Amino acid sequence: MIRKTRVLATLAAALAIGLAQAQPYPNKPLHVYMPGAPGGSFDIMTRMVMLKMADALKQPAVVENIPGAGGTLSIDRCLKGEPDGYHLCVTYVGNLAIAPYLYPKLAYDPVKDLKPVALVGSVTYVLAVLASSPFKTMADLVAFAKANPGKLNYASGGNGTGGHVGGEIIKRTKGLDMVHVPYNGNAPASVALLSGVVDWAIEALPTSLPNVRAGKLRALAVTTPQRNPALPDVATMQEQGFEGFDLSSWVAISVPQGTPDAVVATLNTEINKVLASKELKESFSRIGAEPMGGTPEQFAAFLKSELAQYGKVMAKAKAD
Repeated sequence: MIRKTRVLATLAAALAIGLAQAQPYPNKPLHVYMPGAPGGSFDIMTRMVMLKMADALKQPAVVENIPGAGGTLSIDRCLKGEPDGYHLCVTYVGNLAIAPYLYPKLAYDPVKDLKPVALVGSVTYVLAVLASSPFKTMADLVAFAKANPGKLNYASGGNGTGGHVGGEIIKRTKGLDMVHVPYNGNAPASVALLSGVVDWAIEALPTSLPNVRAGKLRALAVTTPQRNPALPDVATMQEQGFEGFDLSSWVAISVPQGTPDAVVATLNTEINKVLASKELKESFSRIGAEPMGGTPEQFAAFLKSELAQYGKVMAKAKAD
């Protein structure tokens, strides 16, 4: 009798598993692996999208923040998950396009090990200082750095992030000696700037904009060739003597290679629906971000161009 009961229990369990697998995707919570600490620009943007996706898919999206190593640790963790569509890797310029040139023994290949789902959004960077800083322009900062080698320091969200790369380009372009202070994420780096621990930082606009508007930070420059509508009076780096300076960032969703194409298509469709909504566009606009979207194939082509571009940028910056 006991043996019969065990057999029936085993069959029931197998049947339950079979039924679960046969149910339409998704039928359980999504796990989202986020690079960096909570509160960073990509964290904010991704959570906005995932909140709406969870409603549409009728499944919760559990976000796990994994700071460290320029966002590469989060991908390592994500790739340990099954390629079943329930493990979503938050990818961005740092851990996909910059990391291959920064870490010789990178544990993953951004093209071979990851499958593109969709680009989520892009952000401009801002070079900011405290509102009480004596620096009013980039010329002020450069002049002080030249006269005082090694006395200025700048924060970034970690080695290989846009803030780090931008700082290295500034140093190399003008022959400056300034100290890089990496943090485990953009949010801790922002706290360091606001508390006066560091002298300046290149921050994503969604991170810096609230503090600039509140009068806590002063924006010295935006890093794109054109001025940003959210800060129309702030000159670009190119306008201030940094010829060819062009630095922006983006965030996207990828999954482990091997994830079924049908699942990728479902995720891509839902992400694009969210990005096209008026509510999401307004939310992104308020923080200085722009929705992107598109097909997995467009994301793959975009990544290819970014890898080529940052190969040249990293060679020039000689970031370490």
